[in-house]
Amino acid sequence: RGFAAALAILAVGTALSKSAAAALILNASARHRSGQVSGAVDALEACCRVLSPLGAAFAFESFGREAPLAAACSLCLAGAAVFAEATPQSNARIRSKTEPGF
Repeated sequence: RGFAAALAILAVGTALSKSAAAALILNASARHRSGQVSGAVDALEACCRVLSPLGAAFAFESFGREAPLAAACSLCLAGAAVFAEATPQSNARIRSKTEPGF
């Protein structure tokens, strides 16, 4: 019962985070390149779905069972830091694609 609840929470969290990340990336890109950017994001996600289990297995075997989780947490924190640094501070909200000059 607890395992099923954990899987449901993980599935919902993953769906929300992927959708939010894709929306942030698309809103930061030029309107006429949104298809290109969306395709690049999808391709990168596909590569990560193939390479991540291999990296996690290597980390598990080499450094112990906590290593894959520690690596995933580190990568999430690094991604958040890069995103925070790349986000312009003067624009507190995400611009709509319908705004002039976007």
